Amino acid sequence: MRVQRVWEVAQKDLAEISTNKGALFGVIFIPALLTLLGVASTYMVAQAVAAGRIPAAGAPAAIYAVLLLMLLIPTTTSTVIGSMSVVLERTGRTLEPLLATPVRDRELLWGKAIPPLAFGVGGAYLAFGVVFLAGDIFLAAAHLPIEFPGWFGLFAMLVLATLLGLLASFVSLLISSRSKELRTAQWYSFLVALPLFGGVIAAFAAVPKTWLAYSVAVGVLIAVTAGVVWLVTDRFQRATILLGSP
Repeated sequence: MRVQRVWEVAQKDLAEISTNKGALFGVIFIPALLTLLGVASTYMVAQAVAAGRIPAAGAPAAIYAVLLLMLLIPTTTSTVIGSMSVVLERTGRTLEPLLATPVRDRELLWGKAIPPLAFGVGGAYLAFGVVFLAGDIFLAAAHLPIEFPGWFGLFAMLVLATLLGLLASFVSLLISSRSKELRTAQWYSFLVALPLFGGVIAAFAAVPKTWLAYSVAVGVLIAVTAGVVWLVTDRFQRATILLGSP
């Protein structure tokens, strides 16, 4: 697999996304809204603890519930961009010329995967960073000795956001490669991505907050992610992409 070819495909998609108003709306609006929600929540929790309405020991749980909700950023952003990736090539009649180039199937797949991963996971890192900074400022201003973001906050950002972004990107790319209309691709992509998000959040909210429990849960999630990446890589083939067949 040649990195140069992968990057050429990614550059083409990134240029198209920058001029697509629908994609930009999904990339900017939802992350901005969830980031604002995260900042507002940390502020309200800090004020509630300072006023004695919430015990200091209960503050991290209240804040981390919002951090879990922010994992919608990599899920939705990667799904929006990934679901558009191949089907827009088909409707814009640029798919055949692209498939006629020497680019290999895997190079095409990973080139197409870079934009949803960059916007989804990169946007999530940025959003978490803003909330972490705001939380530290609010907690310090209220003179509260609460460790933030703590290991769970960093875990949610670096591990869960990355894995959810990978899952959403590759699932939506596979669906996009089999779809003939954008609405169909987006509908089925979200139909898969949102329950997947809900299942991951429910699982990590339910497991005991210990390193052992989280290590086992992360191991299962990594195995699922690796299986999805392998499956999509195996099914992402020129013949089926060109025909848009299941």
